[in-house]
Amino acid sequence: MPQILDCTINTLIPRSNRLASRIRSRIGMRLGIFVLGAAVAIAIWSGLANRPQQQIFRVSGFSMAPTLHGDYQILSCPECRMRTKVAAEAATQLTTFAGNVQCWHCGAKFQCDGSVIDPRVFAGDLVELTPIESSAGEFTTRQSNARESTATGLAATEHAAGERLRVGDIVALQIDGRMRVKRILGLPGDTISLQERRLLVNGRRLEIILAEAGETRDAAFIDVDIDPQRSVSRWSYGTEETDSAWLVYHHQSVYEHSRPSEIYDDYPCNVGVVRRLNPIDQLAVTFSLPVAAAVDVAFYCDEATRIVTRYCDANESLTITVGQAKLAESISLTRKTPIAIRVGSNPTQRDPIPNRQGQRVRLNDLCVRRSIEYRLRRRDSDANYPLTLKHDECFIVGDNVPTSVDSRELGPLPLDNIVGIACRVTPP
Repeated sequence: MPQILDCTINTLIPRSNRLASRIRSRIGMRLGIFVLGAAVAIAIWSGLANRPQQQIFRVSGFSMAPTLHGDYQILSCPECRMRTKVAAEAATQLTTFAGNVQCWHCGAKFQCDGSVIDPRVFAGDLVELTPIESSAGEFTTRQSNARESTATGLAATEHAAGERLRVGDIVALQIDGRMRVKRILGLPGDTISLQERRLLVNGRRLEIILAEAGETRDAAFIDVDIDPQRSVSRWSYGTEETDSAWLVYHHQSVYEHSRPSEIYDDYPCNVGVVRRLNPIDQLAVTFSLPVAAAVDVAFYCDEATRIVTRYCDANESLTITVGQAKLAESISLTRKTPIAIRVGSNPTQRDPIPNRQGQRVRLNDLCVRRSIEYRLRRRDSDANYPLTLKHDECFIVGDNVPTSVDSRELGPLPLDNIVGIACRVTPP
């Protein structure tokens, strides 16, 4: 079994430090000639020194995967050609001992050697930290200007001055003398409880809070089924008259000889990690259409079918989540057939669109995905729940739920440990 790494970050380049250093250098060269200019420059330098220093860090480890990755290599399945990011250290151990693995997508079993693992090591993600400060026990961000993020799945704008930290924020904090990146699940006054070992904050699941907040604070999705990668699709049209217009997804477990199954919380990046899987219900589907049309997407959730209707432009990539759907009874789904799609020619017409051969329209880039679900593991004790966080405490979790070292085993952490809000950036 590969070594489990935590998600730490290593300092790269403090941008404002470099700027201050250049200003100090110029002050030194001109101090004897331009006294007034030097005085102004010193004042500018002093102002920079008092401003928050936004620093760039590189992520190390996989405890925030798939939202953030440390150094990684690419593992390719020889059967379905599925490419998966795996921690570089785990890849090294697998190739050293020629370990056997099973593809999460098609179920093929193969030996890890140089033919299936790309020898190149890709650098971990970069994150920029917006420092925070506390006043009278309240933590606020020190950055005043909103700025767009280049990341999908992380905070899209930096917080305005005076705004408090929010549940769901990704932050850097000190744990055991090391800087780590985690997600906030609870803040002072919040109550953390359990529902079938799922973590709740004030009675609500974090993944649902993130979904309702929109893409700007959402965690990354995890792929469940990528239809273009399959030789035989898991999607088929309903056989009953009432659902013959619906394209239905039939899930199969690759770990149970492709038997019909509900969807579980598999983490493809955790190659070699053996654990008990848990059923999940926060699903999404991504696709595009060759023509503009209205689309109904049905999900099975909470023992009922829910439907959402969207209009899709031609060749537009559309992602629809279960959280957008409303209760409906027009099609009957199950845990093993949890998603169905129906395409109409316009928002008021629900008949399937025929192509030139008289067949139904083809959905392109069809992919079933799931949200990260935050829960206790088998090794985590449930004895201390529910717990209400004190005025100086926070509860943090990692997005790689099976492997992350966080408050589930460490307990609540001091709020003062938080260093800044993390936002992924694209290197120049």
